[in-house]
Amino acid sequence: MKKILALFTIFLLIIACSENDGILDNQATSSVPLELSLNTVGIKLASNFVTTEAKMNVRLETADKVTIKIVDLSGKTVSSEIVDAKAGDNVLNVYTKALPRSSYELQLYNSNNQQIGKTLINLL
Repeated sequence: MKKILALFTIFLLIIACSENDGILDNQATSSVPLELSLNTVGIKLASNFVTTEAKMNVRLETADKVTIKIVDLSGKTVSSEIVDAKAGDNVLNVYTKALPRSSYELQLYNSNNQQIGKTLINLL
């Protein structure tokens, strides 16, 4: 029974991963988990230590196209994606499974290429 459950879990993970074409999953939600709540414009991670994804809240004053960049320690952009974000809270999952274990900086830019926020993540 444990083997069947393990195989089913792996199958669901494979399906979930294959349905996402990019690094981001924008979850339109009206409620933000407490660990991601923000009082000001910017970004907040659930944890700086991640394995396969970094869950974060992006808070904006107005709706905008937002660019999320993952930058390695040498300053090279290893991944970048644009997402339509609404005014207020936007809970995003940034998928990091394809990246080597290291530290990275998540950078957030608005449509005018102004940096809104940045934070470090450590892939375990």
